[in-house]
Amino acid sequence: MRKKIIAIITALILVITCLPVNAFAATAQQNAAGQYYFIIQDIINKYRICTEEYAECSSGLAYAELIDFNKDGLSELFAIYMEDSGEYTLGVWSFANNKVSRIFTSKQIVTPQNGISWYLLNTNKQTYLVEDFEYGTGLGDAPYSTVYFSDYKFHTVSNNKFVAAGHTEYKQEYHDTNGSMRETYSIKVNNTQTKVNKAKYDQYLAKFDLSKAKTLISNDVGLVEFGFNTANNAKMMHDFLLKSKATYREGTYKNVFSTQPLQKKHGITAFLNYFNNTMNSYSYDNKQNSNQQIVDFIVSARFEGKLSNDSFVQDSSKTSYQDKNGFEYYPYKKATVDALTKKLFGITLQAKNYDSAVYKDGYYYFLSPEIGGDPSSYSSQVNMLISLGSGLYYAEFTTFTFENDADVNEDNLDKIMGTWPESDRQLAYDSLQYGGLQNGYAIVKEVTINGKQTWQLVKYSPNGGLLGNAQLKAYK
Repeated sequence: MRKKIIAIITALILVITCLPVNAFAATAQQNAAGQYYFIIQDIINKYRICTEEYAECSSGLAYAELIDFNKDGLSELFAIYMEDSGEYTLGVWSFANNKVSRIFTSKQIVTPQNGISWYLLNTNKQTYLVEDFEYGTGLGDAPYSTVYFSDYKFHTVSNNKFVAAGHTEYKQEYHDTNGSMRETYSIKVNNTQTKVNKAKYDQYLAKFDLSKAKTLISNDVGLVEFGFNTANNAKMMHDFLLKSKATYREGTYKNVFSTQPLQKKHGITAFLNYFNNTMNSYSYDNKQNSNQQIVDFIVSARFEGKLSNDSFVQDSSKTSYQDKNGFEYYPYKKATVDALTKKLFGITLQAKNYDSAVYKDGYYYFLSPEIGGDPSSYSSQVNMLISLGSGLYYAEFTTFTFENDADVNEDNLDKIMGTWPESDRQLAYDSLQYGGLQNGYAIVKEVTINGKQTWQLVKYSPNGGLLGNAQLKAYK
């Protein structure tokens, strides 16, 4: 028996040893990607996206990248964003112990005296965030009052911390009367700063090879410029979020959207567009709230003209009425309302009063909003579709917002973007700057009504959320 146990343990060790070295890291990378998604989405929700040059961009996410700083197979998240004009923030987030933590923050307020530039430097063994501080002053110690400083700090990740991996200082001092110059070189190793000659200084810097560094932010005495192109930033951030979501689902759920027939793709697009700007959230699971959420949807969708093709017509034999505050309510037969809610949600409302709706004698009276309609147009484009079985699908989408003066063909908005002309697709990505990058998800059920394939809504959230892999498993 003892020999058998030893044999089993030996076999298990061999199996574990033969696993790919990144087998465990891949799972961590998936979880990290999911949490990084929420960080970037939250920054966009707060500050939007910067698509202008630095001086013209008052706020927004300017840069986001997954970087494996210490080459351990698990990427960190690096981002640059502006909360207000005249300042920018750099951040690094790391994943460890199944959670993400922010391990570096640098907020820079731009002034004429502040000359901090930033670079990314990638080597075979490490990636560094390089801080280049240049500063000039006429307030040095006489007789060398004019002083120029140039400092490099090399930051990287070690043991889930953002650490200093190198530091150099260079100083030029000019004599007040004869104009002579003296230079001082120093390097910092293991928190000990040592003065060195120029040869040793150059030798130390050569290990980092700054000639290969990528400029992120250049700051020439208060003149700040990005070292990257932000003109197409909205699409780049959109694609970054899509890649983060795809990494999170990788190996767990397959995206089947591309394999669906074109008619089915158009169908789910048109169906999701019912709920653009008309529904904040919905969950069939929450019976207490779902009826009220549907009522709120009907009020908004009726006013936005989204129910005109659903035989949702008020009963002309009944007159509307005003409440004590002067708000108008319009009558609809219960059968008309039931037909709509069964078609879109697979349920009928409980016959009772709701906020914005009154039920009386077989009629629902819906509140008429006393404000103007939304002049914008919307299109929710699915970028991930996961089959959960039994006709259920989980869809992740991006909602594009077009202002009323956008020259876009509205007949295309209920179709997938891949069939749009290039000019309309570009308008869609351009719209992400002023409309925000609005991602959402829905669980929908494929059904057949009167011989026609259609959809019903089970769950809906348009505000940047995702359902986790474990949550999807519960639906599956």
